[in-house]
Amino acid sequence: MQKQVHVRNDIVTEHTFSKRKHYMFGFNYHGGEPNEVIVETPHIISDNSLDFIFLYGYKSLNETVKVSDILAVGDNNGTIKIIGWSGKFTILNKELFDKLVDQGVIRLR
Repeated sequence: MQKQVHVRNDIVTEHTFSKRKHYMFGFNYHGGEPNEVIVETPHIISDNSLDFIFLYGYKSLNETVKVSDILAVGDNNGTIKIIGWSGKFTILNKELFDKLVDQGVIRLR
């Protein structure tokens, strides 16, 4: 299942979200500002958000992420490599991505 969604950022103006692709989003277990990133495939895709289910420590978590808060998509043709993650990424939200790089949450190769 895919939905056409416009993403607000400097790099990608339109992206078709897919359950087969891996997406990066900021995460904080205690809420608030992200202090780490998660890369996962979405479980549910709606017009304004993606729902992810992932293992965190010893438990399974469900996180709903706004489309505008998706940082990047795993992409073989991407230009970004990130320490701690394999493969390449294409940035979807440059402003938020750069903010997390500046804070040291994301480290580029």
